[in-house]
Amino acid sequence: PQHLADAKKIMPESFELAFLEAQYHNSIDEFEKAKNILVKIIGEVPVKEGNEQYFYETGYAFHKLGDYKTAETYFAKIGEGEYKARLKLFSAETYELIAETYFAVYDYEKTDDYLKIAFAINPTLTSAFELQ
Repeated sequence: PQHLADAKKIMPESFELAFLEAQYHNSIDEFEKAKNILVKIIGEVPVKEGNEQYFYETGYAFHKLGDYKTAETYFAKIGEGEYKARLKLFSAETYELIAETYFAVYDYEKTDDYLKIAFAINPTLTSAFELQ
């Protein structure tokens, strides 16, 4: 954090520094701060190979804040590669599998929490209705 602050004094308009700061906030669960930074800078980013990390971090912040529809608009801009593979973690089906795991160990409160996320992402997930 101090290094970022020092660097911002030298290069206050740096896109890369702003992005690094947003990544830092995402990594310490300060998603609102990350989102605010990313929303300001993401407009400059063209949708092309090599820019997937920017859309991933932005979608990640929105997803963690519970704004799944907005997150999906950013995730949809990711073509192929490592960031595309990471998107499976944010699917309704993954949250349903997590809910099933908690159900299997009789933690019904956590089961319900993860089912709510699965339904928020995909309200028509019929297999999740069965678990509920």
